Amino acid sequence: MLLKYAPKRIAFGYEVFTGQILLAALDHNFHVFCKTLEGKFKKIYSKRSGNWRVEPVKESKHYPHLALLQADILRCRAEDKDPITRHIEVSPSTLHQQ
Repeated sequence: MLLKYAPKRIAFGYEVFTGQILLAALDHNFHVFCKTLEGKFKKIYSKRSGNWRVEPVKESKHYPHLALLQADILRCRAEDKDPITRHIEVSPSTLHQQ
């Protein structure tokens, strides 16, 4: 899931990488308990073991929280008086408090 939001082939700054990690955690938490579709299965090949395995198909993802996130981001940006290009320090301790 993490590689979906922060691919290894692209270098990111600390602030961007931290934001992407938080998005990956939100996505995981919203979809970890998706229901499986009854009678539907998919086959997956493991390069590591060289074997095929069967997994049940889960229901499609939905993102009800995305509109709220976008609205909050736009509201914060509209209320911000400083330029968007300014440098902001983000410390790890600040992230753990949120």
